[in-house]
Amino acid sequence: MATIQFEKICKAFGKTAALQDVEFSVGDGEFVVLVGPSGCGKSTALRLVAGLSQPDSGRVLIDGRDVGGVPPKDRGCAMVFQSYALYPHWTVHDNLAFPLKLRHATKDAIERRVSEIASELRLSDVLSRRPKELSGGQRQRVAVGRAMAADPGIFLFDEPLSNLDAPLRAAMRVEIVARQKAMGKTTLYVTHDQAEALTMADRVVVLDGGRVQGIGPPEQLYRDPPNRFVASFLGRPTINLLTGQVEQANGEFVLNPFRWPLPGGIVERLALDRERRVQIGIRAEDLRLTAGGDGDHWKVMNREFLGDKLLYFVQSAEWLVAVLASPDTTIEPGALISLRPEPGKIMFFDMGDGHRVA
Repeated sequence: MATIQFEKICKAFGKTAALQDVEFSVGDGEFVVLVGPSGCGKSTALRLVAGLSQPDSGRVLIDGRDVGGVPPKDRGCAMVFQSYALYPHWTVHDNLAFPLKLRHATKDAIERRVSEIASELRLSDVLSRRPKELSGGQRQRVAVGRAMAADPGIFLFDEPLSNLDAPLRAAMRVEIVARQKAMGKTTLYVTHDQAEALTMADRVVVLDGGRVQGIGPPEQLYRDPPNRFVASFLGRPTINLLTGQVEQANGEFVLNPFRWPLPGGIVERLALDRERRVQIGIRAEDLRLTAGGDGDHWKVMNREFLGDKLLYFVQSAEWLVAVLASPDTTIEPGALISLRPEPGKIMFFDMGDGHRVA
């Protein structure tokens, strides 16, 4: 069993607050991803678990035990770094064997375990090479293998794929998740890449400014975000945000010169200010565009071919909106079109603090 719990963690560097009242947990065998922009506190949180830093207040618990003051080597964690952190003058074999030597394993046990790990990670043919003779993907697999050799209760990953190109990142995402599921190890993974968070995690913790902005399964946070920041950070293209008025009599969202009908009953549930102004969010895949109607108030500014989709950018007055359409859509740049949202897919956000309304 290996669990992690953050209890009201605060950490500052000088006058800069890195973490503020952070609370979340990682269950036994769970894969949790910490995601957020640079400087949000995600790597600081990882270092607190590893014992490389100490909180100013609050507690980090591993298996229900407060590990404040417990040295890193006694926490049962293994860390995989962005820079791989391999010993350059050692062979792959020696890098993999090092954690086993620290545990005073016998020579036969070391050779057997190194051979098993090398076979699992497709490194058997490069055991005699040094890190400089390896590709980026091979170096990353050696780093993962070294962590496996330590046989930890908890894996900690600090942006391990940032140095890889896009195809290799995608392949390594699959490999890391498959390996984690096979071993059943509790894993805390840090990244700034929302695509990694959405594709790898059992649950995602979104951080911004040192505070937790949202926690939940990837699909839940994407489809039902608790606030404007989570809605904007997760998903590419970024969610469309528009500010206008809601007419309660007609049940419509108004952003001159167009009007969108709202789902029945939503107007009554909205806690609006006196001017009835509201900010809505609508994802690009939840908009439909058509040409040749009375509601053609949007001009197609550009379109991008994405293979299975076309990404359109359309404009009306000062508003620029992204729309995803099927690849056989024939609307060309310069055309006037109308937009309609999918019923029930509009999100409403408070004009001030950005929290979800209704």
